[in-house]
Parts: sequence; structure tokens; C-alpha cells
Amino acid sequence: MKIGIDCYHIKDQKGIERYVLNLLNFWKKEKNINFILYVDRDESAKKIPQSKNFKRKILKGKISSTALFQHWLLPRQAKKDKVDILFSPSYLLPFFYKGKTALTIHDIIYEAHPEWFRFRGFWDKILVKWMGCKSAEKADIIFTPSEFTKKEIHKYYKIQFHKIIVTRLAADKVFYLKKRKENENFIKRKDGIKKNYFLFAAAIFERRCVTESILAFQEIAKKYSDFQYLIIGKDFTRAQNISAITKEINFKLKRQAIIYKPFFVENKELAALYRGAYALIYLSIYEGFGLPTIESMRCGLPAICGNAEALKETTGKNCFWIKNPQDIKEIYQMMKKAIEDKENYQKIKKQGIQKAQEFSWEKCAKRTLRALKCQISKFK
Repeated sequence: MKIGIDCYHIKDQKGIERYVLNLLNFWKKEKNINFILYVDRDESAKKIPQSKNFKRKILKGKISSTALFQHWLLPRQAKKDKVDILFSPSYLLPFFYKGKTALTIHDIIYEAHPEWFRFRGFWDKILVKWMGCKSAEKADIIFTPSEFTKKEIHKYYKIQFHKIIVTRLAADKVFYLKKRKENENFIKRKDGIKKNYFLFAAAIFERRCVTESILAFQEIAKKYSDFQYLIIGKDFTRAQNISAITKEINFKLKRQAIIYKPFFVENKELAALYRGAYALIYLSIYEGFGLPTIESMRCGLPAICGNAEALKETTGKNCFWIKNPQDIKEIYQMMKKAIEDKENYQKIKKQGIQKAQEFSWEKCAKRTLRALKCQISKFK
């Protein structure tokens, strides 16, 4: 049995790289299966775990191009290798490839809310939406991380439910409950944290209502002088400026109440921040899954969440739930409740830890591989 995997995205330390590497970590012990892993550079190949059943193939063209790799180099090599199925973990399939295929669609925001998606131009918008639809229709099987996104794929692409399999993601091993106070205190001092802090750590988009959370926290900061709000992540908002808003509010409050770091941090540091924080702020209107909620709950950090349907699946509503994450007054009241209602806070913390145990990369990897094997068997 031979499975080809598009590993092009093992290079950017983002979600798709983590997704692929976690699957491979569990598949490296599989017997009677040969995995052919296609990358475009030596550095990517080195990140892949060692295994007798992993064969790395570096595909390079005269120019470095995602489209060239995906639609020309990858399908040609997969055909030569006679793979039983070609698995793409990143939304799109090679357009001209005629063999059996599997595809992962992590979310479908570009269809459900194109006004939120950062297209690079008119033709990029057309191609992303058109290629996304064609890839979904072409795939023999589709993986997706939540029941909500499964329904969205069916709604927008008219794909039959039996073709879509939910394989829920999980937090990496570095996210765990055990306290390491020295490490956490160092991280706090480095980031300018004095004592208690709320935490947001993800890419910043309008749909995650970060500006609304800042405005709500402004009122919290007036009442609770020992609380701060740490925001970590690149600002991808269009009409807003998180850095400017933060500076303005800190000036009014006459203290460094809100700390904004416009970059991503390594998982070890992020885990320490989770363990040291008072509560996670994740007020999203729309998510394909919502991995930060799983990571934080595994670290024993309660979450204040928005009303995205996918977050109901990840948290089981074992959190401080907000009906309207664009309502600044409601956000303020929920932050206030998290601070003052200690009994409920501890209850939510305990329930969150238990809920996080339901998610594991082992389950995700096993379910994914079982489906791939099943598809291969159908056509032999």
C-alpha cells in the first residue's frame, strides 16, 4: 500500500505544518504502508520524523512557486510513483491529477464570509474560490476538524455527508497542566506582566473581536488595577489598528494595562503563558475548529469564548460563554464574572481540563489513516 502526501507546508511553523507532523508522528510506526512525502526543500525534509516507511522526495522547479509545485511537480511525481492515493492536507488538490485523492479542508471562511478573507486581488479571489470548490468535488474523501465545518462544506459545495469525515485536532504535548512557576515567572517578567492577566494568542482578524475585548477590558482595568491584558499575534485587521488602540487606552489609564506583542511565539513559551494566565479571551464569531481553546483548557486555563458554532464543539460550552462577542458590555460582564465568581471559575476550569482530554492526535491520526486505507481498498 502506497500513500503520497503533499508536505509542501512543512516550512512555515503554522497550523498545517503542525497538523501534518502530528499525523506523521503516529504513522511512522505503521507496517505494510509506504508513505511518500513530497516537499520542495531540504529543510522541510529534515523536519519529517525518521521512519523506515517514510520516503522523502524533494521536488524543485526552475522557480520557487506554490502553484508549480502543487499543479505540476507533485502530480507528475505521484503518477510516476504509482501511489494508491494522494493526500493533500491543505485545501487544494493538483488540478490535472487523475488518481485517487484525499483532501483536508480546515475551514471554509473564504466561501462563508469572503468579505473577511484576505484575497490578494480579483483573480486570486476567483481562483481560490473556484479551485476550492473543484478540489472538494474531485476528492474521493474529505477530512475536516469539526461537525460545523462538515455542514458548511455540504452547504457551500453540495458534497454528500458520507464523503466528509470529521477528524478533530488536538493540542501538542507541550500543552499540559503541570506548573513550572520559575519558567512562567520569567515569561511574565519578559512580557511586562506583573500579576494577573487575560490572554489572547492567535492571528488577529475582525471576526475574533479583539478590539471589542480591548474596549471591554478598559473598564475592567479601571476596577481591577492588578489585572492586565496580554495580546499576542499579528494584526490582520483592515479598518482597525490594535497597536494604536492599545497605546491610546494605556495613555488614558496611565499604566501599561494592555500589552500587545505583534508576533507569534513558540509553543513552549505559549504553553507557559497559558499556565500563567487568568483566562483566555477567544471571542470568535466564526471558526473552523478553534485550537487555542483546546490548548488553553489542557493547561488548566478557563476560556471566555464567543458564539462560533465550532467553539461549542471544542469547549462543550465549559467556559464563560458570550452570546454576542461584539457586545462590549456583555464581554465586560463576563470578564467581571470570571474575576469575582471564584466558585464558578474553579468549576469551569475543572470541566475544561476534562473536556480537553477528549481530543488527541492519536485519535485523529488513526481515524484519518483508517479512512485512507478504506478508500484504497475500494478501488483495488
